[in-house]
Amino acid sequence: MLITEDNKREDRKKLCDEDAMRKIKQLEEQAYQLQKQVATQKQVDGSWTSSNFNLMRPFEEEALLNEMEVTGQAFEDMQEQNSRLIQQLREKDDANFKLMTERIKTNQLNKLAREEKDVLKEQVATLTTQVEATNIVVRKLEEKERILQNSLATVEKELALRQQAMEMHKRKAIESAQSAADLKLHLDECQPFLQRFQTSKPMTPYLFEAVEKLLRYLMNRCVKPDLMKCTGPKLLSIDTKKSENLILSKNIDIGFATKRLLGETAITVTERQKLEFIHECRSMLTTMIAKLQEKSPLKQKAVRGLSSLDPCVIQHSPQLAQKRFSFLLEELNHANIINDVLAENAKKEYLHFCNLKKSELQEIFRPCDQFSDEVGLDTIYGSFLIGEANYKHLWEVIKICLVLSHGNATVEGGFSVNKSLLVENMHEKTVIAQRHIHDEIQEAGGIKNIHISKKMLDYVRGARKRYHEYLEMKKQEKSEKDKKKAEKRKLDIQVKDLEGERKKLMMATEEKREAIDVELQELKKKQASLY
Repeated sequence: MLITEDNKREDRKKLCDEDAMRKIKQLEEQAYQLQKQVATQKQVDGSWTSSNFNLMRPFEEEALLNEMEVTGQAFEDMQEQNSRLIQQLREKDDANFKLMTERIKTNQLNKLAREEKDVLKEQVATLTTQVEATNIVVRKLEEKERILQNSLATVEKELALRQQAMEMHKRKAIESAQSAADLKLHLDECQPFLQRFQTSKPMTPYLFEAVEKLLRYLMNRCVKPDLMKCTGPKLLSIDTKKSENLILSKNIDIGFATKRLLGETAITVTERQKLEFIHECRSMLTTMIAKLQEKSPLKQKAVRGLSSLDPCVIQHSPQLAQKRFSFLLEELNHANIINDVLAENAKKEYLHFCNLKKSELQEIFRPCDQFSDEVGLDTIYGSFLIGEANYKHLWEVIKICLVLSHGNATVEGGFSVNKSLLVENMHEKTVIAQRHIHDEIQEAGGIKNIHISKKMLDYVRGARKRYHEYLEMKKQEKSEKDKKKAEKRKLDIQVKDLEGERKKLMMATEEKREAIDVELQELKKKQASLY
């Protein structure tokens, strides 16, 4: 478009120059003709006669002068017009020169702008490629971030669940500690009873009185006093699940140790928690009492009848002892363990035995110690009744009664053996091994009766080696556990490093993206200003 306008300007300039030159030539020819006419006129004037000259002079001179003035005036006008045209031509030449100069400069600037535009296009393409590559990296980082966020969310959920579980376990631990304290209290109460009856000697005759005493002791803690005036068998009919039969929770007897512990925890435990704990103690007491009532041997007439062999009952309540012995004989007869004749004879002999003098009974039962395994009821009754014809049938019945409780004597006695073997910080395998050794010694009849064989000696000689092998195995297990812990710590550190690197990359990418966006905006503005 610029080239077409320049061509038009050059054509107009050429036309103007041609018109001016043509006019100048015409004016020069006209001036030349006029000069020629003037010269011719002068020659004619010289050849004329003076008379003719005088006749023609006034008119011709005036006409010539006028014509000369007109011609001079026309020449001056032509000169003036020629000067103006020349001035216009100069101005046009200057303008054309300026235009050509500006055109050259514009072409140069346009060329430079095009080159700069190409460079900018290349830069834009490069920046676009970089932006695309950065976007790919950002997308990958975002995907990685999303995965890490999901993992973090999963870990946070697991952490929240673990915290909840930890809180729940803490609450359970507190509750368990409270329950353990309460159970320990009641275990301490029941422990003498359990220890007393975990023996190899016959203890069934003492069972009725001991269970009644234990049940009454527990019920006195939470049952109303007016209901506790009944005898042993009637204690089983008291329903501890009914609140009207129980005293208030705050009034129950929880024991001195529990009260002291509650007093020590007054800062950390609120009154409401104390009341809840006491209420739980009452619930546990009622549950224990209900279990004792359900499984109580007081329900069995045979147990009640066996109490007739208790030396205390015979010495202090002979009539009650005779009544209970009758119950015992009835149960044995109904079970077809003894016949009617044996029952009648045993009853008579027992009546005669109870009617002995009090001093004689005291002398008979003096060696009896119910808390010792050496002298029991079987030894006492046997030493007095064996060989006595007057008590032959009574001894038969007593033998049957005293062996009734020997079914689990060895197993129950084992619990006490375990307790006596325990030492602080003793491993479970050591406890089991010591118990095996104890059982083998007991089976052999004592340590002096153990036969030392060659196999045993070889086994003992290799004990140190096996012990070192065991320690080496434990060491390897510990090493593997430590290695796993180290790997876990290493993975945790790597996860933290990756998270830090991810944050740094995200920050650097964001800064680079902002810088690229700013530079791209500036280039677009610069590109728009060139058009």
